[in-house]
Amino acid sequence: MASPRTESRGGSPRHGIARQNISVGDSPVGNPIVAQEENEGDVSDSAFGDDAESSTASISSSVLEYRKFQGRTFHSERYNTEYFTPNDEQQKDSIDITHHVLTLLLDGKPTLVPLNDNIQRVLDVGTGTGIWAIDFADEHPNAEVIGTDLSPIQPSWVPPNVKFELEDATKGWSWPEDHFDLVHVRFLIGAIADWGTLFKEASHCCKPGGFVESGEINPTFYSDDGTIDDVEALQTWNKLVIESGKGFGRSFTDIENDVQLFREAGLVDVKSFDFKVPIGGWPKDEKMRKVGQFLRASIENDLEGYTMMVWHHIMNWPKDEYQVFLMNMRKAFKDKRIHGYMRVRYVYGRKPDVEDEIGYSPLKTTSNDDLWKAMRTYADSTGVPCKDGTHSWLMFKYCDPLVANFIAAASLNFLNSNALEARKEFHQIERTKAGRSWAWFLREKDGVGEAYAWFTFLKALCPDISLFLEVIPDISMWIGLTNDLLSFYEEEKAGETHNYIYNRGCETCIERSRAISQTLELSLSPMPEHMALRPLPLLSEPSDELLGSASPGSPVPAKHTLDHSLSDRAGKRAKGRTNKSTWNEARGPYEERGEKARDTSYHEIWYCKHCDSTKKPNSITTNLSRARKHLRDFHGIRVIEHVERSDLKKQQHGTITDLFGRQEERQASRDLTEETYLANAINIPAFEEALARLLAVRNIAHTFIEYPEFHAVILSCNYMARDVLLRSRRAVPKLLKKTFAQHKQRLVKKLHNSLSSMVHFTIDMWTSSEQKATYQAIVVHFVDAETRGVAQALLSLREFKGSHNGKLQAKAFLEVVEEYDLRGKVGYFTMDNHDANDTMLDDIAKEIDGLDPVARRLRCSGHIMNLIVQAFLFQSKAKKIQEDEREGIDEAYERLCRLSEREEGGIITKAQATEEWREFSVLGKLHNLCIYSRSSTSIYNDFKAEIGRALPRDNDTRWNSWFRLIDVAIENRAKFMDWIQENHAKIEKDALDHNDWNELGDIHAFLQVFHQISVRQGRENTLDEVLSHMDFLHHHFTRTKNRAFSGPRFYARFHVAWLKFEKYYQLTEQAPVYVAGILLHPALRKSYLSEQWKRNPAWVSNVVKAVRKIWSTDYKSYQLPDEQQEKEQELDEFDRWRQKVYSTASEVKDEFDRFIYAGPLLPGLG
Repeated sequence: MASPRTESRGGSPRHGIARQNISVGDSPVGNPIVAQEENEGDVSDSAFGDDAESSTASISSSVLEYRKFQGRTFHSERYNTEYFTPNDEQQKDSIDITHHVLTLLLDGKPTLVPLNDNIQRVLDVGTGTGIWAIDFADEHPNAEVIGTDLSPIQPSWVPPNVKFELEDATKGWSWPEDHFDLVHVRFLIGAIADWGTLFKEASHCCKPGGFVESGEINPTFYSDDGTIDDVEALQTWNKLVIESGKGFGRSFTDIENDVQLFREAGLVDVKSFDFKVPIGGWPKDEKMRKVGQFLRASIENDLEGYTMMVWHHIMNWPKDEYQVFLMNMRKAFKDKRIHGYMRVRYVYGRKPDVEDEIGYSPLKTTSNDDLWKAMRTYADSTGVPCKDGTHSWLMFKYCDPLVANFIAAASLNFLNSNALEARKEFHQIERTKAGRSWAWFLREKDGVGEAYAWFTFLKALCPDISLFLEVIPDISMWIGLTNDLLSFYEEEKAGETHNYIYNRGCETCIERSRAISQTLELSLSPMPEHMALRPLPLLSEPSDELLGSASPGSPVPAKHTLDHSLSDRAGKRAKGRTNKSTWNEARGPYEERGEKARDTSYHEIWYCKHCDSTKKPNSITTNLSRARKHLRDFHGIRVIEHVERSDLKKQQHGTITDLFGRQEERQASRDLTEETYLANAINIPAFEEALARLLAVRNIAHTFIEYPEFHAVILSCNYMARDVLLRSRRAVPKLLKKTFAQHKQRLVKKLHNSLSSMVHFTIDMWTSSEQKATYQAIVVHFVDAETRGVAQALLSLREFKGSHNGKLQAKAFLEVVEEYDLRGKVGYFTMDNHDANDTMLDDIAKEIDGLDPVARRLRCSGHIMNLIVQAFLFQSKAKKIQEDEREGIDEAYERLCRLSEREEGGIITKAQATEEWREFSVLGKLHNLCIYSRSSTSIYNDFKAEIGRALPRDNDTRWNSWFRLIDVAIENRAKFMDWIQENHAKIEKDALDHNDWNELGDIHAFLQVFHQISVRQGRENTLDEVLSHMDFLHHHFTRTKNRAFSGPRFYARFHVAWLKFEKYYQLTEQAPVYVAGILLHPALRKSYLSEQWKRNPAWVSNVVKAVRKIWSTDYKSYQLPDEQQEKEQELDEFDRWRQKVYSTASEVKDEFDRFIYAGPLLPGLG
């Protein structure tokens, strides 16, 4: 029988909530989620009066003193409640992703409660990042939405009808009674020790007629097909969830009891909705696949945050196993063969109206109609289904007295057995084998048929009591089947998974729809002659979803009923089972051994009928693949099941057939010669390389090659290319590996045949903020012998786990050198100015003969410019720069970075942030003005309307952002000043005066040159430009020094920038190759040095001598490749004579000296 989970109640919409029946989605817990085939897809003040203000905490310093554990932050210790997840940025991202998961799950609705537009006040308990409250407020602009949480991690800029308060939901609530139209509670699992008290508090604060809603997850992993059973990481997770809940004193799997707790809190109309939420993109259904992908992203984003507290602090499990556990969890999430899911339950209930509490008394009415109405209302108010409330009166009025007594006795048996099974004492006593089934027999066998007999055997149609007694067994079976159909939908919606339809589908391995059809077929089978009577219309109407086009409420045809026995019914279940050949090799369970037909997850157990014992591997299993392996390995039986073509392959075949249908019609007269030519025209290696490039360069999912549309595109060009196409995504890694190996071989050959005697390297470390991983990129630069142009290639992108000091980086580089056999061709290194790079080059020099770690090191010119400008912008007041310029500059810059992070993360208030920014003088003021201009939509639009554009945001990593901000401000100075004057009352402390504008003008003029150089550098910056740019900056510093400064603050900036510039200007002397770039530039040569440094000819002489040494030792004796020598040998006799005469006529014999002493060729001439 269906156990009604939904109480049908009337109600008034005047409280802002219209009560109505709703349905959500099509994925209740009872329905297995269908997985894709294996070849488908890729394997803040209160507004509620003094009472609220007195107990609702405001944001204060004590709240912001977060607890720290394993480097992560948790809510303040001012609260006694201890929650197991962090409250930092990484966890906030996961919260927001989870919100999107639930939004998808509920088909875009923020709540399942039936709402109308008159809703006034809403409370979101445990609001987290506040994303639900913000979304709800956007959809209901007339409603006031309050979000409460232990941590102030919500955004500052929110819709005007949203407020956030700090409050501990486990303490006495501060809100008045009968205050909210909706109290929303979501994902507090693991935070609440007493859910009953929580729901009672929510009910207390809810208005009569208002609703309380709870949405919670059971984080235990389940699967319908047993694919998680042998996954150690997921089983460890399940153990962690259960055991840590016991140690924590707060269960993580409490969602089973919330319906009863809602009723105990005084709520009525309680409805529950259960969902299976998959982990990953394995479901076949598109919606559930998206849900699974986002849930996996949420968990993977902060898997550590979800588990570190319970693993280390509560369970005290081994620390050295933790990282292995995390790695195995991520691996399991990526495996689409694992069909794991979690359970999510939504429950809501309504606080009773005044009318609900008055009710009706059967004693107040006298007529039959009034009595029926009174009993129906009374039954509703007590939660008893209406037919039980009117049972005795109806059956004695319409049934034969003896039949009525049968019905009454059977009904009492049915109710008593249910009540008995609900008592905990019944499950604690020792019982005999017969005793175990007595209550079930009392309910199902003695109660069902008779209790429902009054549906059919009314005395007007069936006066003969002997007929009633004769057909009790058949009518019991027919009523049982009919009840299965009638109750199935309500049971599924209420989350009662173990109903007959569900069990039938599980046992026979068939879809739910097929199980429904078979049950319907049984219930409408031809009946015996003695039952050829016409029943009354069904009192409980089946839904259209279950019975298709049949008209609800129409009488069942007289010729249809049941004539099958119980054994027939059981036999029907086996019909339709897949993997029949495997099950033919199975036996039934031995009860005397304690064997069961199904495991705890209700998966059918396969017992090998050829084994006398159960000690052999896989002789008992729920996995049929393992069963077949057992049969093959131990009994020599090879079982081959017929597998139909997958949906994807059917789709591919259908698409291609549609596109080439007309061509197939002409197959009878096809041209075999044409097919031969077309087949021979296919360049398989070129196709494979092109496909590998497409997938790798464009970062396309491997499932792309299985798309029928892609196959159709290829075959439309050459219909003989069918055998070339890859059929499975599993072939892609092999193709990529093969293609990479081929490219690597070609690159090794190019590097060894390069026209330059050396190859040079750019090495940089990069940290991913999302993955918290560090990578070392090694790029090689060389002259390609084929194109005769400069080329580059990425040789390595190695991940560093943990430390990445200079010695470890050197080791990684030397491994790459050996891998590409470049030991004899290692040239120069371009790197940033980190000290670890000095250590790395020192270690490399110990292994590479002749490598000077100082002379071979080139410094990234862009990085140098960035350091100079940072020093100019953010000079320290706390240090005397002359004494320790580096420490002072770094301290100031790090302080600015920390301030930006605290401001962006909402760790400090806006008032605190603006005050700290003002310490950076005029730049801090300009930053505050920029933030204020973006503080709300209206202010932002007003600013754009008045100025003509928005102010670009500055950031702490790119100095160009500050230059753009200053540039826009100066360009629109007049309009900007007018705007400041109009808003002077709100931005008085940040208003720019005359001196501020003068200083901004000086800063802008000084940075203009740096901006021009950074634009010129771009990607094609050559070595000669490094020194020429530095010389130009030296000229710029000298010229600026002779100008009148706007004030002492600009002088301080200028002085610090000069110290930083001078440091790196002098360091260029350590690498003579910078000067070589000048000397070997046709438009510069030695003339440039002589003119630029004419006041220091000794320096010019020394650097030229150093470059000449490089020429003599590294390049003068270098032999050109054979190809170039062959071209020289192709000169005719006159050309060889002229080359000899010209070189003899020159006074300078050395080729290097002859080039650098020649006159420069101006750009565009010669």
